Amino acid sequence: MGGSVDSNDFRIITEGYILSNVILGAIMFTVGLVSLCFCIYNLFKKFN
Repeated sequence: MGGSVDSNDFRIITEGYILSNVILGAIMFTVGLVSLCFCIYNLFKKFN
């Protein structure tokens, strides 16, 4: 078992996992922000 190869693979997997989590988080954050803005817009439209 080559230690350097294993740690390199692990680093690539970890970076990929973090990257996918960041992308997923950004998408969910954007969707949440859009829905929040839509709710606020509808609330203001109701009051005016």
